[in-house]
Amino acid sequence: MRLKRTISPFRRRRATILILTVWLIVVLSVMAYSLAYEVRLGLKSTGLNNRRLHAQALARAGLAKAVLDLKNDRLIRQAKNGLGNDTLDNIWAQTDDKTDVEMGDGGTYSVRIVDEDRKLNLNAIQGPAIPALAYLFETVGGVKGEKAQTMAEAVADFRDPDTLVSSGVGGDEAEYYTEWGLKNFGRDLAPGWTFRPKNDDLLSLDELLEIPGVTSEMLHGDGKSALLDPIERIDSEKESGALADYLTVSSGLPASAAGGMPGMPGMPGQAAATAQIGININTCSQPVIEAMINAASTGAGGGGSGLEGMAKKILDLREGHKIIKSDEGNSGITNPQQISEAGLPPDVTSKMIQMFALNVSSFSFTITSRGEYQGVHKTIQANVYVILTPPFNRDPTKSDRHRRRDQRARGILKNQPNMIIDPEIHVRRIMEL
Repeated sequence: MRLKRTISPFRRRRATILILTVWLIVVLSVMAYSLAYEVRLGLKSTGLNNRRLHAQALARAGLAKAVLDLKNDRLIRQAKNGLGNDTLDNIWAQTDDKTDVEMGDGGTYSVRIVDEDRKLNLNAIQGPAIPALAYLFETVGGVKGEKAQTMAEAVADFRDPDTLVSSGVGGDEAEYYTEWGLKNFGRDLAPGWTFRPKNDDLLSLDELLEIPGVTSEMLHGDGKSALLDPIERIDSEKESGALADYLTVSSGLPASAAGGMPGMPGMPGQAAATAQIGININTCSQPVIEAMINAASTGAGGGGSGLEGMAKKILDLREGHKIIKSDEGNSGITNPQQISEAGLPPDVTSKMIQMFALNVSSFSFTITSRGEYQGVHKTIQANVYVILTPPFNRDPTKSDRHRRRDQRARGILKNQPNMIIDPEIHVRRIMEL
């Protein structure tokens, strides 16, 4: 007879406890792993945020460097008895001391300054200047023939205060351009699209997208170029295929600031509007020069023929003037009237100067600053304008503070130790890219 084997209650309890212990260890291990994972994520996130803050601080240091160069440029001008001009050789345009500048523990910044006064201001395009915008629509944007001209007219009508089509065809702007846009670009427009004039100045280039036929690719370049780092885009030697590199809405000076500016060589008068729309012939690119010649030669026997050759003559003239220095040390074209030396027809030269208020100084700048720290990039872009307020006397017996601003941010001429020179940098807008 076989004996039946029994398990004692004590052993059963031990087995149960062992199983529960194993499960408890499993649960605690999972919890410990999850907690460790969360801690690692937190540490990575904290480290990334720390690197971002470092990169942002470096980008701001680049902005400070750009502001300092713009101020120094105006102080140098004042040291020349107020004479001077802006060229691509000015200290603000130099890049050697603004590229991968080391700062702190392994961080760097790169900063670029581009003057907006080298571009066509959309808020100044009207009447005889419209063919200049049409030329850029055609050569840069790839729009052909009469479509480019009508698109340029639409931009002028989009911002002007009235509701009438300005091209002479008559009628209401909204009705005319809605019908024209649907006829020519209907497949690319959103369902129910209508043309809605703003009847006010443009505040951003992206408002051009309200114009039928203008696409984001035309405005900012194709997908490949649009993805480039902003500094790389500025430094690229290839001819830009983006309208944004030739157009602006913020060149010159605001009307409130233009009235108080001291005289500048090449500025035709001191009217606020003139200061706002003037184009610097020393810094503008070849497509912009061609566009201006196109507008100035329309109806003057040129009709736009030979624009590239005429533009190159101005560029060659500009390059030749770089090595010609006056007693004050100025280089480059020092007066818009000098473009007559390029051999353009006199009527075209005079129309260009008058139509686009050509000058040799720049007042508005876009600063693009990129900070890099341990593989993290941060880019800040600011649009500023620069004015040089009239010098004022300093009382050496009083504190070195004036108007609650640090006097060390100002300049003092050696031959006039009690004269304060105060370049002012005003920010229109600032954004992180």
